Amino acid sequence: MNNQNEKYGLKLFSLKSKVAALGEQNFTVYDSFEKILADNFRMDGYIIVYLDYAVIIREFKKSKIIFMNNEKPFDPVFIQKLRLFNKEKELFIWRTEGKWKARLRIDETGNKEVNVIEIGRAHV
Repeated sequence: MNNQNEKYGLKLFSLKSKVAALGEQNFTVYDSFEKILADNFRMDGYIIVYLDYAVIIREFKKSKIIFMNNEKPFDPVFIQKLRLFNKEKELFIWRTEGKWKARLRIDETGNKEVNVIEIGRAHV
């Protein structure tokens, strides 16, 4: 990546990362969905959920999505894809053919070298 991209806050670098497929998941009710998140991501972070009808960006603390101002949890059957992440790991869930698949990536572990883009502050 050249200096122009760093000017806009993008930085390309490599790190070791371990990726584990978690297989198919079944989200019939919110409680089962929330348990899958909590079982695979026991750290605080952020979550982006792409639903059929909206995109939700929230904090994830103490194994729970933090909803705002009496906001109701969404129905997990509408999840198209989801990213739950912090600086060390990412849980990625996506819907394909009416089912959900998941994978967990943990940085600075494993033997596989991957390229990543860090988004920082732009220097304009």
